[in-house]
This record gives sequence, structure tokens and C-alpha cells, in this order.
Amino acid sequence: MTTNPIEQHQKFIRLYECYARDLVRFAISIVKSPAVAEELVHDAYVKILKRIEDIEDPASARTRRYLVVTVRNTCFDYLLKCVPTSELSHYESIRANPLDTVWDDFSAGEIKKKFIFFLETLSDSDRNLFVDATIRGFHYKELSAMYGISETHISVKIFRLRVKFRKFLEQED
Repeated sequence: MTTNPIEQHQKFIRLYECYARDLVRFAISIVKSPAVAEELVHDAYVKILKRIEDIEDPASARTRRYLVVTVRNTCFDYLLKCVPTSELSHYESIRANPLDTVWDDFSAGEIKKKFIFFLETLSDSDRNLFVDATIRGFHYKELSAMYGISETHISVKIFRLRVKFRKFLEQED
């Protein structure tokens, strides 16, 4: 934990510069108003500033989740005060699982970089198979014909590559 006020200030600036734009887009997806979303993200950053010393690494997945959940909660606090109860059911799926609605956009660039780096760790045959299955969207039957191995073998290889990628991502965080 950082107790130095200058380091805390720098950490806060980094958090704002790295994530504010994405958090505003996330807030817009909830409140449907760019102006209100910006204000709510600023309110969330005030809350974040109060807890800045608890944030260890601004680039970690844990920090990103904390930011997303803080913005989500700030948005829903606003909605509970300003939106009729009958209209709140539209927002319940976002409230229940905020990371599902924002994570793809929020981390797309970062995940893409990690995915490319992961692909470089694979053999040529595994890399081609994984790209054909995950990016190009070929089905097991098509992959079986392309690679000349059984569908069962294809499914096992892809499963193992996905597990390997998941572990790779966990090690990166």
C-alpha cells in the first residue's frame, strides 16, 4: 500500500487516464445519458480516491473489477433515486452481473494483446488449430476434416488449449 501522497496522486491520475473513457461508456450503457454518465463516473472516482491507498496495482484485473463495480453501484444508486421502480427491471441483468456487460469492450485491447502473446507460445499446429476454432469459428467436424484427426481429438485439444489460455491469463494478472 502506498502512503506517500505524491504516489497516491500519481496512481489516481493513472487510474483516471487509463480507465475513465471506458468507464463512461459503461455508465452510458446503464443510464443511457452521456452527460449523466460522465457525472456519475466522476462521483465514482471521488469514492475511488477515498480508497486509493487500498489499490496496489492500477493495471491489475482486481483493480479493473473494483472500478467497474464502483461505477456500476454509483449508476444504480442514481437510478434508484431517479427512475420509477417499474422501469428498473430493464437494468436488473446488468446489475446482477456487471462484468459480463462491459468486460468485452473494457478489456478487448488488453485481451487481444495477451491472446497474441499466448499464440506465440504455441507450436505452429496448435496455434493454427486454436485460431481456426476460436477466431475463425470452425466447428469440430470442419476442423477434423481440415486437420485429418478425429472430432474427439479436436475437442480435447481445443479444450486443453482453452485451459492453457485461461491459466496464461491468470498468471498475467
